[in-house]
Amino acid sequence: MQEAKENLIRKIVEAVIDVASRIIALEEFRRPDSYAEYFEVLQEEGVITENLSKSLIEMAQFRNLMIHQYHKIKLEELDSIIDDDLEDIQEFISQLINLGKEE
Repeated sequence: MQEAKENLIRKIVEAVIDVASRIIALEEFRRPDSYAEYFEVLQEEGVITENLSKSLIEMAQFRNLMIHQYHKIKLEELDSIIDDDLEDIQEFISQLINLGKEE
């Protein structure tokens, strides 16, 4: 069960990173040096709010932890993310949709 939850969270976070990367490339924003920095760039450019940026940065950092130090991940952490933090992904989508409406 833990492996399935890790896989789910990793894939969701990587999809959000891919979307952020595409926006940065299309808009020709400055190139980030890390996955976490993608969300700093989007916040700097007014694409997402500061609060959302902080949450997505934490998700990107957690993704790195899952990849490089997976043995340190506890099932309770994964459950907490699924229960409490995936709403940030919905907020990311909402902010992108609203940005598209403003243009």
